[in-house]
Amino acid sequence: MTFAITGATSMLGVATIKNCISKNISVIAFVRKGSSKIERLPSSPLVKIVECDLAQMNNFNCAGLSADVFIHFGWAFTDKAGRNDVLKQLQNVQYTLDSIHLANKLGCKKFVGAGSQAEYGTPNVILKEDTPVNPVVPYGVAKYSAGKFTHMECEKLGMEHIWVRILSVFGTNDLEQTLIKQLILNAKENKTMGLSGCEQTWDYLFEDDAGSAFVEIAKNGVNGRIYNLGSGQKRQLKDYVETVIKLVNPGYKPEYGKFKYSILQPMFLVADISNLVNDTGWLPKVSFEDGIKRILNSI
Repeated sequence: MTFAITGATSMLGVATIKNCISKNISVIAFVRKGSSKIERLPSSPLVKIVECDLAQMNNFNCAGLSADVFIHFGWAFTDKAGRNDVLKQLQNVQYTLDSIHLANKLGCKKFVGAGSQAEYGTPNVILKEDTPVNPVVPYGVAKYSAGKFTHMECEKLGMEHIWVRILSVFGTNDLEQTLIKQLILNAKENKTMGLSGCEQTWDYLFEDDAGSAFVEIAKNGVNGRIYNLGSGQKRQLKDYVETVIKLVNPGYKPEYGKFKYSILQPMFLVADISNLVNDTGWLPKVSFEDGIKRILNSI
């Protein structure tokens, strides 16, 4: 079995590829030309690295390449400004459609796309797959649109389609501007860090568990399904913060309440993962505490 994966050097891409290797699954890893993160990819005879920017997918020459499953993590303009830029997010919708046609040229029978909890907006309830969608930022609108459009295209092409709405994933390859990575680095160096009141109820999933989930979805997920991906466990954000501090620097004191909540800030972000578990048998294995320890061992 061979998986084709875009966004291969991303946190989710790397975690998924590592899980593929552990299960003896071959991977075609699509990477941006000149990517500075290519060293993240594990060295293995099972992994073939192919240079292809998102904008090149529509005209990519697939000669000599074939795959069974296509997993699309690739998504541009992910910083705060980019997520709120309608025209830039519209490009991502087109790129995702282009990935469908690349998958078809590779001979893939199944497409798995990476959606987002942002598609739901700010419902403040446990997120089930039938929770009404109401995206409130361009990024969320684009993810929802990409999921709908690719489903339609897959039906036309006779390809199975699965869309995964991801909540909060953390890990060794996380972006440095994320809360967990910033907190670890600041606490480690005893640098001042301002936070909100951290009263949100949150659901964090470690990268290795997210990677294993995508492999199980690709192998056993049900055609036409949407799956929410999280740990399924809820804790107050302040509890997560204090757990990190206890493991990194017990004397560290962040400035709680320095920043006000955004008007669009979700205050309750927890996944119902029962459909995912029932369909694939997947379960998260890494606790939040163990995930933080793994990050500390990597830096």
